[in-house]
Amino acid sequence: ENNQERNKIYDSLSKRIDILYKSVDEKYIEQQRARTENFSVLQKQVTQLSDDFSDYITSALPDEMNSIMQIHEEIGDLKDVLGCQTKLLDWAKWGKNNPSGISLISRLVNAGFGVGLSKNVMSNISDISDNEIAWRNVIELLTAGIKTPEINIQKEGGVVMALGRTGVGKTTTLAKIATKYVIENGPSEVAFINLDGKRVGGFDQLDTYGRILNVPVYRFDGEESMRSILKIIRSRALVLIDTAGVNEPGKEIESFVNNLSRNKVDVHKLLLMSANTQLHNLKEIVDGFRKCQPNGCVITKTDESSQLGNVITVSIEDDLPVYFETFGQKVPED
Repeated sequence: ENNQERNKIYDSLSKRIDILYKSVDEKYIEQQRARTENFSVLQKQVTQLSDDFSDYITSALPDEMNSIMQIHEEIGDLKDVLGCQTKLLDWAKWGKNNPSGISLISRLVNAGFGVGLSKNVMSNISDISDNEIAWRNVIELLTAGIKTPEINIQKEGGVVMALGRTGVGKTTTLAKIATKYVIENGPSEVAFINLDGKRVGGFDQLDTYGRILNVPVYRFDGEESMRSILKIIRSRALVLIDTAGVNEPGKEIESFVNNLSRNKVDVHKLLLMSANTQLHNLKEIVDGFRKCQPNGCVITKTDESSQLGNVITVSIEDDLPVYFETFGQKVPED
């Protein structure tokens, strides 16, 4: 009896919905011709009826509602699978017609480059019939895509802030930049500023480099010392700012960056990225530091990685000019 009653309810509601949808179609055509307001009224009626139907199913027939929701989820999963299959079929079709192209993309991916960038590069090569000539064209396109800064910090100076996760080489990289400058210009116009108050030995490492180079090291202790920090920045040709190694910048770094911006201090905010980090992790690092708006990057530890495609991909796709490459612990040779 319950099943018969449910079937009657389904049939009745289904017929009402069919009639209303038919009426909506007719009214839609009429509205297009006469621009009447009746269509919106009918739309509300259909929406209300659908809501009433859902409410009834939810309250009176919870088991059926659960089945309906499960079917919806399964349909969604099926659509995702079909979408992936379609992409794979497109790739297979493209690869069948372009075997040299697949070979070149595989070569790029094996070198660590992202699939998106690899496909984009391939789409800009008109002739891939000769594999080696096409590969040289790939290299030329990638080279053209890598930006470099217009200013040479090691010669001209500036304010440099090193951003990045722990162990990426921020302090050592700043020491290398400072040493190159001191060799050419002397130490009098150089200063270190330390924002790394968390890491054990963070200040000591920078202080050691400062003593070796005869360059002062200043510690930023909060908003109250900002005025004196600004005086230091404005009185020196090269100021190098070391920050704490974090997954993403905290309030202290954000506040410091905002203060410099408000005081119209032009800063080279360099995001340090290790060449031995996987591409998806590099993307996470860039996303984490995006709020600081880094305007360039330093590729570190290239001596520890057999691939450079990962960091080059991020540099190109996230529009980060490459300021430096570092490849060892020696200061300043590497």
